[in-house]
Amino acid sequence: MSLQKENAASARLLHITDTHLSVSGTHFPWDDHGKVTIEALNWDGPTREELYDKALGRIAEHLTDHGQKLGAVVFSGDALSRGPSGGDQVLLEALLRHLRPFGIEPPRIVAVPGNHDIQRGTTPSTEARYDGFIKTWRNAGCVTPWLDGVDKKGEADLHKHVLIGEGGLWAIVALNSCNWSQTSALTDDLRARWDTIPGLLSAEPELQKKFKQELDKLRYYDMARVSEHQFEVLRLLCRQLNDAVGSTGQLRILVMHHHLRAPDHTEEVKQFSDVTNLERLRTFIAQQNIAVVMHGHKHVARKHFDHIEVRTGKPLHRVLMLSGGSTSPQSHLQAMNLVSVSGLPWVPHVKTTSVPLPRDGLDHDFEEDDANGRLWPYAEMSSGAPVVVQGHDYNQVYERAKLAAAAMRSDPAPLIVHLDLANSEQIRQLPDSYPRTTEHFNAGNGTVDESAEWLSQLVDWWQTSTSQMRSRVPYRHGERLKRFAQNINQLEQAKKELEANGRTTRALALLIDPAIDFVAKVGGRKTEFASFVLVQFRLRSDDRDSHLDCIAYYRAQEISKWWPVNVAELRHIQLSVAGKKWKCGRITTIAAEARFEKAPPSDVAVPIIDRWVDQAPHKLFIVAHAMLAGGAANDQQKTVATEWLRCLKQLAETAKEEDGARTGVTIEGPSRVAEYLKSVGNKDSSTGNHAKCLEELVRVGKWVLTAGDNERGDAVLSLQAALQTAIEQGSALLKSLP
Repeated sequence: MSLQKENAASARLLHITDTHLSVSGTHFPWDDHGKVTIEALNWDGPTREELYDKALGRIAEHLTDHGQKLGAVVFSGDALSRGPSGGDQVLLEALLRHLRPFGIEPPRIVAVPGNHDIQRGTTPSTEARYDGFIKTWRNAGCVTPWLDGVDKKGEADLHKHVLIGEGGLWAIVALNSCNWSQTSALTDDLRARWDTIPGLLSAEPELQKKFKQELDKLRYYDMARVSEHQFEVLRLLCRQLNDAVGSTGQLRILVMHHHLRAPDHTEEVKQFSDVTNLERLRTFIAQQNIAVVMHGHKHVARKHFDHIEVRTGKPLHRVLMLSGGSTSPQSHLQAMNLVSVSGLPWVPHVKTTSVPLPRDGLDHDFEEDDANGRLWPYAEMSSGAPVVVQGHDYNQVYERAKLAAAAMRSDPAPLIVHLDLANSEQIRQLPDSYPRTTEHFNAGNGTVDESAEWLSQLVDWWQTSTSQMRSRVPYRHGERLKRFAQNINQLEQAKKELEANGRTTRALALLIDPAIDFVAKVGGRKTEFASFVLVQFRLRSDDRDSHLDCIAYYRAQEISKWWPVNVAELRHIQLSVAGKKWKCGRITTIAAEARFEKAPPSDVAVPIIDRWVDQAPHKLFIVAHAMLAGGAANDQQKTVATEWLRCLKQLAETAKEEDGARTGVTIEGPSRVAEYLKSVGNKDSSTGNHAKCLEELVRVGKWVLTAGDNERGDAVLSLQAALQTAIEQGSALLKSLP
């Protein structure tokens, strides 16, 4: 993908670091020529300085070919090689020679000192230690950091220490982490005697030389630290940036020599391997909303994210770390980086292009690396913004979705839950922490978990295309999916779209029918209609298989009780559409308003004894027969009577909850049993009393479903009383006949 031309909404930077150049030139041994000697062939190869110059020339060619400019050059320290000075001037001259035609003048160069750019042995916070750095970079007009002992305390010169991009959409802040680098560890009295120690230890010149080398290692320390005064200047600089930018977004980049965290697994055993006041620096980065940190020092090129926690419970600050390589044989393929930032100011995205030290005669393909480049967060944490929960583990995702929904009780917001299961099996179990009661799922001894069977029956009922309960629940999902407008099988249509067009976006099905759902009943009351609004299918391929993903939209979704049932239902639908042609893939639920209810599930909207009308009508006749006979006569009748009583108890428990009254009702099941009892019994007998009890339960249930706010309290109390009477009646069924 070619880069677009520079404009106010993008930036193109060149990041270089750890060049370690010298005036005299440094041999660059990137080939192994020491195994044999060939006369009259020059195997010396180029110097590091020559290779670096050629690499800048290749960058100039690339920019010319694509009509591009550079917004800045970012140098993160260590221009010098060990010992002699002058390499920094070599670097600056090469940069200007090659990159001036592309917009680079000294004011467009940000340079910070590295630990090798400091005058070794000089006292921290003095002009002497920055003498070479100032002469090369600052005196030329480059942007440099505030320097201890050089700049005045509290003097925050924005133009001196910060490079601001076009339109103020980006800014590069320079930081010095090397004030205590290459510093003597000796006190004045020890310094005068230090050089005499090797002679005291041995009279042999060779041993004296070794002793001196080892003692020199102890003589200096190389500490990375940001001073108190520089921290305050940096804070003031960022305040000035805030004032200058106003409400416009700005991408902030911090450049320093040392790392915040090691960019690879290489272990470096030394004193002061990390910034000593690192946590304060990380907190500063988060507080000032710095999105990118460019650094060197480790000679490892890597792009990776760090996440900074400032306060417990607050969102983590996400910062992109751009660690630069060096002009060394080990990292010559990533000697420097072209950094392209697009989408400014609100959706910044970073792409990097590694620039190698070139081989004569070979071109380099400047290919952008787009991995992990998105700087803006996936889910904003502002009030009411969508929250995303995702994962591979069913129980984990459920727990996190519940917590998210519970947190939204006072501030409802959309919730997106993404479940990436590893296989195409049905979801046959409820999550481990799904709200259970003995009455709901367990046998009388409380040891048998019947939740799997309950879930399977519930999913099957919601997916039936015909039902005797249509007048009460006219929005069953299976009917809407398979018999929409009485004759359209939307699942078959979606399957045909996928088979014909592959990765189409047209494979979807609606569960809302405006002709039915948006029409008011007599009296102005609108019909109830499903929360499940739409389902879409899409194909996704990996190296081996094609996967059918499922995305479902809900106008509102209760997470604690309903989400597991919804997901099990979606997997059922997935399997139906996928058949043997595709594997079932991911399931994503999108709830416009996520809800969390503490009430136990009242069979998730339709009680079991009502669903018997469709799924097990014989059980209703068994209950009626037991009532006629005065109790359960055999094991089959006891089992069915136990299920009947358990459902009534669970409904009574639900009706006690503030949010559960409207769903704690049963109508169709008791109504059918009452009709059967009335058809064969005397209305004045015990059989007739049983029928009256059930008819009262049905009447109150209908009242609860239609009650207005002013009737709600009375209706709920009547429901609780009717359920209690029905429970007493059901308990009597378990008394076996002699």
